[in-house]
Amino acid sequence: MTAGRYLLWVDGVGGFLVCMGARITIGQAAPEGAADVPLYADISRQHARLVRDSEGYVLEAQRPVRINGRPVDVALLHPGDLVTLGTSCRLRFSQPVPISASARLDIERPHRLPLALDGVLLMAESLVLGPEAQVHVPLPNALHSVILFRDKEGFGVRYPGRFWIDGRECRDRGRFAGRASVAGTDFSLSLEPVEGSWVRQPQLGSGSRPGQRADDSGEGGS
Repeated sequence: MTAGRYLLWVDGVGGFLVCMGARITIGQAAPEGAADVPLYADISRQHARLVRDSEGYVLEAQRPVRINGRPVDVALLHPGDLVTLGTSCRLRFSQPVPISASARLDIERPHRLPLALDGVLLMAESLVLGPEAQVHVPLPNALHSVILFRDKEGFGVRYPGRFWIDGRECRDRGRFAGRASVAGTDFSLSLEPVEGSWVRQPQLGSGSRPGQRADDSGEGGS
C-alpha cells in the first residue's frame, strides 16, 4: 500500500520527496519523464539507478557518474559520498540514523527538484524526525523524536504522549492509510502521495540551458 512516492511537508523545516521503492531512478525533470527523482539539471532523463539491498545502497550509472571525483559504473555508497551526475549536478548521500536503513539525498544548488523541496528521503522501514543530531529530518523545536514508519497496512507514527492525526487524538502511536496531517504540541507535518505529473518545463536559471528540450540533456538522452 505504501509503494511509490510521497511529499512530506514539515512546518518550520521544509519539504521532502519521499521515495519508497528499493530501486529508484534519477534523471532530468521532464513532463513526460519517468525518473523517480527528477532534477532540473544537464543530465539524462534516465541517468542513474539507486538500489537498496542487504548491503546498503548501490549506485548503477547509466550515464557518466562520479563519486568523490572518481568515475564509476557500479558502486556501494557510503555516508558523506558526493555523487556527481554529468558534469556538475551534485548530490550528497547520507544515512544519519545508524539503526535505520533509510537514507537522504541533498541536492547542491543551482540544481533542484521541480517543487520547492529540501531533499530526497529514501525510506526503508522508518524515518526519524527530531531534535537530536542523528535524524533524517531535524525538528529543532520538538521535545521528542517523531518516528514515521510503514508496513503492508500503511503508515504509522510513534511519538511519546498525545498527538493528532487528521484531528483524531492518538497517544504514543497512531496509524493512517496514505495521506494525513499529523500534529503535536511541538510539531506539525503532513504526508501526501505524488499524483500525476508535477514536473513543468524548467525556467531560466533552474540548472538547464536556455532553450534546452526535455530530451536534449547534453548527456546523450536515455
